[in-house]
Amino acid sequence: SFVGLLDIFGMETFERNGYEQLLINFANEKLQALFVSEAVELVRAEFVSEGIRVELIDSPDNSAVLELFEGAKRRGGYPRPGLLSILNEETASPKPPDDARLVEALHRRFAEHPAYRKPAAAEPATSFTVRHFSAQVTYTAAGGGGAGGGDVARSFLKKNKDELHAKLPALMAASRWPFVRDLFLARAADSRRGEVARQFAASMKELTETLAATDQHFIRCIKPNDRRAPFDFDEALVRSQLQSCGVLAAACVAQAGFPYRRTFLSMLDDFRDLLTLEEQRLAWGGSAAERKAMVRKLLTQAGFADEDYQLGRTMVFGSAGLEAQFAERARELRERREADERARQREAEAMSAEQKARLAEMERERSPSLPSLPLSPQKARLAEM
Repeated sequence: SFVGLLDIFGMETFERNGYEQLLINFANEKLQALFVSEAVELVRAEFVSEGIRVELIDSPDNSAVLELFEGAKRRGGYPRPGLLSILNEETASPKPPDDARLVEALHRRFAEHPAYRKPAAAEPATSFTVRHFSAQVTYTAAGGGGAGGGDVARSFLKKNKDELHAKLPALMAASRWPFVRDLFLARAADSRRGEVARQFAASMKELTETLAATDQHFIRCIKPNDRRAPFDFDEALVRSQLQSCGVLAAACVAQAGFPYRRTFLSMLDDFRDLLTLEEQRLAWGGSAAERKAMVRKLLTQAGFADEDYQLGRTMVFGSAGLEAQFAERARELRERREADERARQREAEAMSAEQKARLAEMERERSPSLPSLPLSPQKARLAEM
């Protein structure tokens, strides 16, 4: 087991967005989907399966954006490639790198995709726009090739290939510093490294699988304004962020009032000493309906009203303080029962002492003392001596 802290950049939207922003924003989309699943959808599904009556708002869905990046599986056929797959294919192509060719391939593949938009007339020809969960971001790929050449330093294909100068790996592998030497020897030995986007997607898959297996807690950062100005609160901007990030949907789940969730069996096991022997037998060998009835009885005995909780098919749902309140009231209930038991024991002991004295008196009354018998002549002479 471990305690981990994950801190990443938020969504990046600059005047000009390139390859780095594309990968950072893809990571944000993956983590956004994890947040919505953990904080909203899993809880919503649990409410439905347990038959709990709650009113929840719709949560934001970024599955279309993830499909754009990662592709989609098709029934009975090969998966449809996503944006990252096309980027990797163009990077691995034996043809000279050409970002214009890459963008044209994206346009052909995703022209009708709901999360993708081709450039407007006033935008660069080698740009494309992704409708992210929080904002539309326009990316510009401007590598060489095509008419007018381009800016090689901004090339998506060059950055995705991540090539080093031909002599640099050999030079670093011969370093006198073991750390640097081992770093480049490992790089040379790894023939499966592939494109940067391929490695990044694999890392994100591993990260999200690790996070999904943990007990997660989230901190969402909200910008008060776009001007980086202190004491300036843009209500419309803040509301938009809260909506798109899923914070409002998560707050609605919390407001439903059921952060406390326990199975009937778990709850009965914790408070088994409050059950009769017959109830204990039913708790482990009875039906779900019998367990439900016993849980309701315990909560009623502890003084909870029906509006304080809801009982599902197999679980009890309650407010945040229900567990602590029930534990305290169960303690008070135990103390009352123990006090009653001590009082009955004292009463029984007092009754027992009184009964013993009365029986002794009755015995004396039924059996009067017998008169003394005269002594024999021999015992009389001995007594006189």
